[in-house]
Amino acid sequence: MYFNKSRRISLRILLFLIVLSIVDAKNVKISDIIVDEGTTVNIINVKNSGCKVCQKCLSWSWNFELVLQPNSKNDVQFGCERPQDYFRVEIVRNIACTSTSCDNIVQSDVGLSNLLAFNRRFKWKIEADSQKSFQINFANTGLTQIAPSDSCADKHTYTLHAAKVLLGKYCSNGTISNATIQSQGNFSLDLPAGQTLSSGQFDVSLVERITTLANISVTLEEGSLSSTLLTPNYPDSFPNADLMEWYFQVPNNYKTAINFHNLKQPTCLKDNVEVTYRNNGTISQVVGIDKVQPEQNQRRFSLRLRNCQMDTGPSNQFSINLTVTSSPSSPVGNMITFEPTKRSEEIDSHLQTTLGVLAALVVSAAVVLLVVYIVMRKKKKEPRMEVSVYNSGDTNIQTGLSNFPEDCEDGIYSQIDETLVYSHFLQKDAAYHMYEPCELMPESKRKPASDKSGNDSNVSLFQSQQGHTFPNNYMEFSVDNNVNDLEQKKQQGSSSGSATTKAEGRRLNR
Repeated sequence: MYFNKSRRISLRILLFLIVLSIVDAKNVKISDIIVDEGTTVNIINVKNSGCKVCQKCLSWSWNFELVLQPNSKNDVQFGCERPQDYFRVEIVRNIACTSTSCDNIVQSDVGLSNLLAFNRRFKWKIEADSQKSFQINFANTGLTQIAPSDSCADKHTYTLHAAKVLLGKYCSNGTISNATIQSQGNFSLDLPAGQTLSSGQFDVSLVERITTLANISVTLEEGSLSSTLLTPNYPDSFPNADLMEWYFQVPNNYKTAINFHNLKQPTCLKDNVEVTYRNNGTISQVVGIDKVQPEQNQRRFSLRLRNCQMDTGPSNQFSINLTVTSSPSSPVGNMITFEPTKRSEEIDSHLQTTLGVLAALVVSAAVVLLVVYIVMRKKKKEPRMEVSVYNSGDTNIQTGLSNFPEDCEDGIYSQIDETLVYSHFLQKDAAYHMYEPCELMPESKRKPASDKSGNDSNVSLFQSQQGHTFPNNYMEFSVDNNVNDLEQKKQQGSSSGSATTKAEGRRLNR
């Protein structure tokens, strides 16, 4: 009896050990999971069934989710053979930005290599200073926006959030170069099992505070001249009374067409839904959401979308699918040819006539200016008549045959200022080099100035004070015969008067 009882206990112990070994064989244990400072690791059962996880593995500690705290080394046990079929690992890194910079953006999975068999999501939660915004730059690869239900071919999926608003879901390689978020947001990257995180895929920097929910920059270039963009929370509603802005850069001499698809218009309680196009920071055009959007011809422009104050009913939504396409303004090889109409021929004729008249006016103006220039040059070359250097400036010069002095008969002066006779000829002829300059004669050999009779009492002031002789053709003066006769008569009258006076005196003495 005792033997049978002890035998039963042994059989129970054996069965327990067998069951325990079977359970341990199904469990998977992962050791040495290192969590860095500022990082949290979440192990989540995405199917919420079939397998549980624990860290200390007491009977009550098994769960569908496990959180590993920072600055710790952890051992984890899963209650199934293939936990990667049930669980996803999420690595959350907190980035704090001050007024000048942001913390180092860790883009590596060092210390988490034991979790490489799981699908992983790396999430960077970023918070900027209250007076700043932050910008995530994807210039190295670029991003392409996709619908939330779509997936990327390489299974690398990016997700952007501004606060709690979903900005969009993206794949690698595309036209989106950067995203600026107002103050708080997060950026995540989903990696498939077996792939490591590559560093340098993006960087974060501080920028001036923006007034919109977010700004997305799109660069269209050769080989990638089209982009599809979705409003925030798409296909759900755009945030109530909020703003979103996209910046575009296209090649030179390209035009850009914007089209809206799958438009859901809200019922507005206040204001209206508006699209504003800006060029170089200035408002260029405001267009209704249901209107044909204008073609843009600038190299850089922005599209700002403003939602109205909506009715908050469950069926009231606002969302848009935008397509933006750039093309050459004047495509070479695709130019449209057409037959010229009569109207176009008339326009061409008027244009040619107008151009001909303008050309004639320009030529005429050029000829007039040339003539004026030649005349002015000629006048500048002609010498100016200056007052003789021998004229002291106080000599009264007669300008006509009127108002003669009382001692002048028949318009002839008894004395003539020689400067009026030849000084202007000297000035003029000297300008044209018509005579050679004279040399001063020594005073010992200089002949005294006198008249023809040898009497120097009636020699003019100019002749008596001249310091040098002039050429003969300028010094010869012709004296009017009437003047000589007048002088002779005066002398005879004086002689006869004197003789009469003497005779009268002799008669009285007698």
